Amino acid sequence: MNDFGHNLRKIREMRGLSLEQMAEKIGKSERTYSKIESGERDMTRNEMKEVAKLLEIPEEVMMSLDKRPIFNSFNNNQDGEYFNTYSGEAAGKTIDLIQRTTKLESRVEFLEKMLLKLVGEKQDV
Repeated sequence: MNDFGHNLRKIREMRGLSLEQMAEKIGKSERTYSKIESGERDMTRNEMKEVAKLLEIPEEVMMSLDKRPIFNSFNNNQDGEYFNTYSGEAAGKTIDLIQRTTKLESRVEFLEKMLLKLVGEKQDV
């Protein structure tokens, strides 16, 4: 599973939606939606917008789910297998931090462009 699919699945689970419910809400078969979460099928931009709205996350967060692992805490159970454990509160805080980070990243990009433009104008004088 890729970062995008893994992160998408975790957000869906945090929202209390089953795979079947999610597929139904976006008008896809369970198999098709499962392929999205497993990384076997890419989503179109329109599908991403629809899913972002449904999961109540900003589109820019949805578009960047593949760029960073969001959920990567693991605990070791008695059988030696690893499984993810996330409290609803911790997951909510994680989503909030991702949203804030994404906004800050876009502001930094804007400021970089403005600085480059100003430096370029001063060199022309």
